[in-house]
Amino acid sequence: MPKVWMSPLLETFSDGVEFVDVGEGTISQIIDQLDARFPGVKSVLVADGDIFPGVAVIVNGFDAGYGIFQKVACNSEIYFLPAIGGGC
Repeated sequence: MPKVWMSPLLETFSDGVEFVDVGEGTISQIIDQLDARFPGVKSVLVADGDIFPGVAVIVNGFDAGYGIFQKVACNSEIYFLPAIGGGC
C-alpha cells in the first residue's frame, strides 16, 4: 500500500499523523483520497488542475515527472514538498 508523508505543508490537515496509507493510482487520485480524509489538502496541492507551482512531488526519491498523471505502485512513498529555490 502506498504511503504519503504528511510534510509540514500538510500536517495542519492531518492532526499530527505523519504517514498516511493510500490506495494505488495516480497522484491525482491519491490527492483526492487525501482530500476526502483530510478536507482542504487538495487546495494547497492543486491549482488549475495541476500540481500547485512551488510544490514538488517526489515518488520513491525521484521527481514525479508526469505530475498529477504519475502512477504510483503499491509499495511507493510519496512526498509533497515545498519546492526549493534561490541561489545564483
